Order: sequence, then C-alpha cells, then structure tokens
Amino acid sequence: MLNSTALYYLLAGSKYYSFLDSKDFVRQVRNYSEKEIEYFFNNRFIRHEKWFRRYLKILIAVFTVNLLARKFERYLSRLCCFYDLSCSRFAPATLMALRAFNKNRQFFNIEFDRFIFLRELIYIVNSRVNEFCKCTNLYPDRIQFIQGNTPLGVEMEFSNKGTAAGRFLERGKGDPLVNFSKYHYYHLTNFMWRFGAYIDSDTPFKQFIKKGGFLEYTFTVPDKFLQTSMPLTKSPDFAGKLINEAVKFTPVQPHSLHITVQKNTGKHKLPLPSFDEILFLLFCSGQFLCKDGKIVESRIVEENMKDIVLLRKRKNYKKWVDTVEFSHMRLCRDFIRRNVYEPSIMLMVAYKNLFAFADIFPYTNKLRQWGRRPYLPALNPNDMFEIIRKGLDEEKALPEHYKEYIVEKVKEFYFFNKSIVMNKTA
Repeated sequence: MLNSTALYYLLAGSKYYSFLDSKDFVRQVRNYSEKEIEYFFNNRFIRHEKWFRRYLKILIAVFTVNLLARKFERYLSRLCCFYDLSCSRFAPATLMALRAFNKNRQFFNIEFDRFIFLRELIYIVNSRVNEFCKCTNLYPDRIQFIQGNTPLGVEMEFSNKGTAAGRFLERGKGDPLVNFSKYHYYHLTNFMWRFGAYIDSDTPFKQFIKKGGFLEYTFTVPDKFLQTSMPLTKSPDFAGKLINEAVKFTPVQPHSLHITVQKNTGKHKLPLPSFDEILFLLFCSGQFLCKDGKIVESRIVEENMKDIVLLRKRKNYKKWVDTVEFSHMRLCRDFIRRNVYEPSIMLMVAYKNLFAFADIFPYTNKLRQWGRRPYLPALNPNDMFEIIRKGLDEEKALPEHYKEYIVEKVKEFYFFNKSIVMNKTA
C-alpha cells in the first residue's frame, strides 16, 4: 500500500468505508485525516508523560493490524462463501490480521523516537507491513470455519485493575496504563473500530468524562441504547479463535467474557433450568482457584456481574430479537491454553436450545454462596452429557463429529474442575 493511501486509510478509521460510495470520497477522507493529524500535533505535550510510550505502542500495533486486515479483506472478498452478511463482515479479516501479528510480533516491533510525528510513524508502520507482505505467503489455500445455526456475540473485558476498574473514584495507581484513562489522547477507540472497542465502567457516565474503566471488545458494533447491533458470527469455532487471538494481542490483563446467543423463534415451550442444571453449566465453564486457603469460583466471588444469565432484547437486522447473555466466564490465558472457549460457547448454545430463561434469574444469591464454597452438582454427569448432546443436535448445521468433539471437551472440563474442587487444590 502506498504511504499516502495507508495514511488516509488508517486515520479515517471506519469512516473510510462510510465515504467509499461518496462521489467526494477523496476529499472527505483527506479532510478527516488532516483533522486527526492536527489533533495529534496539538496534543504533542503528552510525549513527556510516563504513560506516553505504552499507549503509543498499542496504537502502533492497532495500525499494523488494520493494515494487515485490509490486505486480507481484498483476498477474502473473492471468497464469497466465507461471508455471512447478517454478521460482522470485518471480523474474518481482523482474525487473520491478529493471527499474523501475534505470530510475528518481533518483526512488527518498531523502535521510535519520543518526538516522532504521526505521519512519519504511519509511514514506518506501512513500510514494515509492506515488507512483511512481500516476504510472506499471506493467503492460505483454504479457510473454513464450522458454522452453526445460532447467531452469537462476545464482549471481552480487559483491565489491569480487576473489578476496581469500573469504580468512579479509581485513579489507576500502580497501573502503567492508568486504568486505561488516557485512551482519548490517542483516539484509540476510533482506531480500534475493527475490535468494536469501547471503555465501560460500573458508573454509567464515567466513560463520558474520560476517567477510564474496562477496555471492551465486541468485534462488531458496540452496544448503544436503542441502536442497531449485530451478531459476530454463527460459528463458535470462529468466535473461539478470535477470542484467543485478541487476548494474545492485548497488552492489558484479560478479565471477563460475556457470551450472547440469540434465542430460537417459534420453538415449542421449553422448561426452566433447575438450580443443579445451571450449576452444571458453571461447573464446566468456570474457573476454580485457591483464595485464602479455600477453593472458590473466581468470577462469581468478585460479585462484579449484573447477573449470571440475562435476557436482553437487541435490535438486529432492523428488528428486535431476544437473546440470552451468559456473563459468568473468566477471560484468561489459561483457558486459551486449554482451549476452553469454543466448547464453552457451544455448551451455552446447547443450554439455550434446551431451556427457557426467565426475565428474573432466580438462582443468583444461591450461586453466589456456591461460588464461595463450590461443590459438585447433584446430577449424574453422564445423564447431563446426554442432555447436552440433545441440545447440540438442535444445531442442524453442525457436523456429527463436531458435536461429539464438543461433548468430549465438556467432559474434560467437568473432570478437570472436579479434581480441583474435590482435592481442594488449584
């Protein structure tokens, strides 16, 4: 890509695609980009701050991924069967770009002078990406992800301050990124549009006064009140891989993961899950750690969730749809090493196919008590594995061998966590 093209492409962000159909495309992109250059020049005083280099490194990495993704987009545009246009059309190229970046971090590492200007920095990044593309076969022979029937979305939360990140008076002391409160100096959420990035907190208006909070990714359109959202994918395989690569990419501690699945329409009435059936879901997909000499479920004891299971209405495809949001999962590197996310997403899809969920989740207090002193669900695990298989069978698009693989992985998680809870060691 030419330096001038890269400059305008990166600085225009998602507006680049909004302007594409305009007759005045070049002027609009140039004007938008020049405003960004002016903004960075006017805020050059931040070069003397302790956190300057850390944030700039993130910006460089984001620019690199965006340029790589643009390369992959052109390739993927010829593979029409790849896209499900009802889901995020940018996420596939973003996944491929993240994977390329994560595998070649050393190559993409750029040393820069503290007083470098934005235009010069982008030219260096573009030169490095062009060099990489010349020396590397970017395009695999075949790209395929296993597709299901259920639209789903993810919300990934990152924070170096843990649950304290969302508190109104949290100042980020001891955090090199100062609770991600300086992101606005770099317009990071604008440039991280591919990540669907935004800053969230426990206090609804805190992010509007730029006090930091959780860095969150959706890889689609960020949720906004009464505005149209979009599912990420119908492929749990794809979602799992994207989660893995995003955690590897992000230089902020992973914190939590929300999985949203769209409810079936016109389906016969389903039973409500029992307490032990919900317990089985949490037991298989939870994180059990030793805290103060006791085994606890780490996510539940934080008491940082609005609820463990939430019903939400979302405006997808210009109509309102019912969704179930599971907010109990930990986002962590150990789960990536053990490949926990893809099977866990499918477990939640199976539960969505098997059970109805009420507007008010009835087991919250009881589950919080369980999280402090976890024990095995009072169910025959083999019976539950059979029930889960029935839930997976509702996903007609999934191949049989994949369903068997998911059930085996769920068994693996169950017995792994059972050994921790029973032996009282983690």
